Amino acid sequence: MNEVPLEIERKYLIRMPDRVLLDRLAARRDYIRQTYLLPDEVGTTERVRLRGCGEGAEYTHTAKRRHTDLTP
Repeated sequence: MNEVPLEIERKYLIRMPDRVLLDRLAARRDYIRQTYLLPDEVGTTERVRLRGCGEGAEYTHTAKRRHTDLTP
């Protein structure tokens, strides 16, 4: 049987970290833009995400389908 791996999604709201700490950790700022597509079927979400700009830009298409009430 082919089982699709399930994604567990958790979201947290945090305070903005200290800029000095981010610089010390070599964190970088990146341009991200995303848009959601109209679903073909009920329970499906799709989005296209643009990361970066210019020649190094990368597009990612993500589709999620609801399996049960416990798994988004």
